[in-house]
Amino acid sequence: MGSLFYTTLGNVQGPVTNSGPFTNIQSSIYWTSTYYQGNPLNTALYGFHWGSGIQNQFGGPGFGSQFAWAVLDGDIALIPEPSTALLLGLGLTGLAAQGRRRS
Repeated sequence: MGSLFYTTLGNVQGPVTNSGPFTNIQSSIYWTSTYYQGNPLNTALYGFHWGSGIQNQFGGPGFGSQFAWAVLDGDIALIPEPSTALLLGLGLTGLAAQGRRRS
């Protein structure tokens, strides 16, 4: 989330000045799925605070209700442009051949 906040959206540490295409971003902590390795009980999670741009370890389960941002990496399907164009071309060729045969 830090890369999105600072690099992509161009914000600086402090209040959000650019939220880009995103709406309803809360000025609060958003959990990540990364555990803080410095905690011997391994119960603290990293979080990103959208109100200040700070990423830090926050308490673990039971710390309170915070926000989450669901992000999926690489689930975007490829657009089958070449096969679509090929089918369109074959269809138009077939129609042209059908029209010539009837004339």
